[in-house]
Amino acid sequence: MKRKMKVLLGVLILGILIEIYSFVDLKHPIYNVNIATEEYILCEENVSKEVITQSFIAETDTMKAMNIKCSVADESLNAELKYALCDENGNELIQNNIKVNELKSGKFNDFSFDTIKECKGNKYVFKIWTEENIETGVILYKTASRQENTLLECNQTQEEGTLVLRVVEHKFDIETFIVVFCFVIYICFFIKMLYKFFR
Repeated sequence: MKRKMKVLLGVLILGILIEIYSFVDLKHPIYNVNIATEEYILCEENVSKEVITQSFIAETDTMKAMNIKCSVADESLNAELKYALCDENGNELIQNNIKVNELKSGKFNDFSFDTIKECKGNKYVFKIWTEENIETGVILYKTASRQENTLLECNQTQEEGTLVLRVVEHKFDIETFIVVFCFVIYICFFIKMLYKFFR
């Protein structure tokens, strides 16, 4: 009886740990993912005092960051970029900042903020700019064609294309749970077989 209780307790603890591990960051592109990465192009302007805005319709229940592919001319530059997220009425929901030297050129970079809830189906506008009188050397990647339900603008002038931007949400992922659970079961059976073989 005690042995069964220990097994049940072990399975329960293992299940809880796997469930915790299964809460992951999921990234949802607002651009056309069928476009090859080598076909991404750079925006016409680098991030400056002229605000770059990207509107989109949220497909996630929550948002905790914008994950954007950037080109950075000088990764040691200490300049500060500002970014904000607004609703469709122009109300600013969050504003944050990031240093240029925190960005990696040619990579996806997280522009994080406090989690926003009940987002799905709502229109949002992401804005990025700097208040410093310098060349930031930061240029965002975009696709050549505009994805449906998106609009890219620089200094209130429409640009063709859509930013290579992924909306980040943190949630329980059933696929991760199943994969990890099956892997743990496999390891348990494998260890049990080894124990029987060498006993």
